[in-house]
Amino acid sequence: VLENISPPSCSIVGNFKNRLFLAGLENKLEVRYSKLLQEKVGVEFNDTLFILTSQVGGDIIALKGMDDKLIIFKENAIFYISGDGPNNLGQQDTFTEPQLISSDVGCSVKNSVVGTPQGLFFKSSKGIYNVAGLSLMPSLAFCPMSKKAGCFDLCLKSAGRGKFNNVVNAR
Repeated sequence: VLENISPPSCSIVGNFKNRLFLAGLENKLEVRYSKLLQEKVGVEFNDTLFILTSQVGGDIIALKGMDDKLIIFKENAIFYISGDGPNNLGQQDTFTEPQLISSDVGCSVKNSVVGTPQGLFFKSSKGIYNVAGLSLMPSLAFCPMSKKAGCFDLCLKSAGRGKFNNVVNAR
């Protein structure tokens, strides 16, 4: 039986596979996750429930679930994990080790990650990118109103509301 502990302080919270995930911890390469969430039971954590990411790409900036994967956005790279993780006894852990998607593009603003039916849009130091599909390779998205001030924010808000007429794939 895994003892319950209070989670560490963090600046990034995500959800995936009926668990809470924490990053922005003292160790900037660490992702902590809860036991499986249960109805009428508080969120439970244990010191053994964590994943370490590579130093590639810098600190973790954001976490976002997409389909059967948790996407881990770093400053200059993107990783993912998949699987169901351990049961609440800490057994049968099926989470994969973090897999590198890109070492060329990362997320520059943690609150810019927006989930849409077309995948995840996010702000990078190189522009607005989209991660979607089986390959998960980030593709540059652009806004036809790019000459207007605040274009990135407007495009991300439009994508988050399901209005894709202002955000198009640049492939």
